Amino acid sequence: MSHSCVFIPSTACNDPAALTAPLLPTASRGGDNAAAAPASTAEAGGGHHGEKRGLKRSLTVVDGVCMVLGVVVGSGIFATPGVVLVDSGGVPLSALIVWLCAGVVAYSCCEVYAELGSSIPHAGGDGEYIQLAFGDLLSFVFMWMFFFVSTGGGIAILIVTFARYTIALLPGMQGASQEQMELGVRIIGCSFTLLLTAINCAGVKAGALVQNILTVTKALLIAAVVACAPIFVALHGTSVAATNFSQPLPPISSYNWSRAGAGLVAAVWAFDGWNCLGYLSEELKNPKKDLPRSLSFGMLTAVGICLAVNSAYFCILPLAAVGKSEVVAVEAVEAVFGPPSGRFIAFLVALNVLGAANATLLCHARFFYAKARDGQLFSFLSGVTSGGAPYASLIATGGWIAVVVFVAANHLEKLIDYFGIAAWMFYGLVGASLIKLRWDLPDLPRPYKASLYPLPGIIVVVASTYLVISSLVTQLVPSLLSLAFVFAALPVYFAIRCMRSTACCAASCTKTASTVHIIPETDARKPLLS
Repeated sequence: MSHSCVFIPSTACNDPAALTAPLLPTASRGGDNAAAAPASTAEAGGGHHGEKRGLKRSLTVVDGVCMVLGVVVGSGIFATPGVVLVDSGGVPLSALIVWLCAGVVAYSCCEVYAELGSSIPHAGGDGEYIQLAFGDLLSFVFMWMFFFVSTGGGIAILIVTFARYTIALLPGMQGASQEQMELGVRIIGCSFTLLLTAINCAGVKAGALVQNILTVTKALLIAAVVACAPIFVALHGTSVAATNFSQPLPPISSYNWSRAGAGLVAAVWAFDGWNCLGYLSEELKNPKKDLPRSLSFGMLTAVGICLAVNSAYFCILPLAAVGKSEVVAVEAVEAVFGPPSGRFIAFLVALNVLGAANATLLCHARFFYAKARDGQLFSFLSGVTSGGAPYASLIATGGWIAVVVFVAANHLEKLIDYFGIAAWMFYGLVGASLIKLRWDLPDLPRPYKASLYPLPGIIVVVASTYLVISSLVTQLVPSLLSLAFVFAALPVYFAIRCMRSTACCAASCTKTASTVHIIPETDARKPLLS
């Protein structure tokens, strides 16, 4: 095999079995060193004077389920029911069908990630799947998007939503001016971002413990909302439910499919977050079994919760109230127990959103740690504490989120428009990766295979294409700005590649082969940034 200077080769080894082990830093990969890698931890640098520190396999399947529910059951099911109802023609049954279709898309995504995550248990998650399937260019573009768009936009949306709920509950803020409210949202958002960052720096178990506690409050919130339906019926009769559910489904020939598509976009966005568990695959005790189980059980539970909560709304509130409400859960509980109960529910909703932000922050930081460990980001981001927390990437991630929250706290709607199209473009690419890797690597050990293959991959690709086109049609300017920012990664990629190639060729011309170690293309990645 010829040896040449390379720029981030796509794979570590032609042997498919080697892909199931966590990847090592550039200096340690290839040859006998790779074979000697421990299965449960990965070496990490970050200024530890050569001490071997890495992620620790300490998460159980229960932790995995809590992570999935923590991310998926966030603000969406409490913020978008009115949008989905209106876009579904104002018919409850039609809205529930849209929610169910969104659940099918979300579960198909889970099937894709369950197979890829169990067969390639790497903290790089989506980026690793895309790199193996489509190479370095698209993987770099994803990494760029993930930091600037997905992390900065997605988590900032959750933090701002939490801050808005929280400041509305503070005594004395009801009469505050708009400027005071905006400043309060910034202060609360940035403060809690830094608090979550500090907690997760204490270790994955600390972050998981906080997440499990917040998941309990999530369960309490959902139980309270769903239980309100039979209580309301017992106290006030079935007239509201009968009126709402008696609305007939519109004829297929006259159904506004484009409007329903907009509702599907909102409903699928409410289920977003199925990819986060892949970033924890190096910390699950048994990722080959626990990751598919956590994804499947977590998403099925989330879909069931969503259908139950929306049905409860339709049993309590008139359709006009559901359609225009921005805090429908609060209004539903107030209709049963009176205004004082609304503040308690708003508090639980705030904690629920905070839990989603915590889980997402914990997961996203692992991606940047993995890329730095593998030599594709600045090496200082691979720093790990003795407790197995990637503190450097957590601090960088939390700091970037705090900046976005402080700058864009008053533009939540623009953040949502900015985030959606970029995220779905790469979800579709991951769906295509499932099919391509089945073709390219038929011998890759797959502890879990997606059910009804290739249907889940096809559903994800089709849904992603539809959602991207829909975003371009309905939100043209924000979507184009988002795409322009994503594809700004291309000149950066080629500039770095040119610099690396120039430096590599210069080194090969000035040093003899006996003193220069040229890394084979199939043996290791060359660092992108150091």
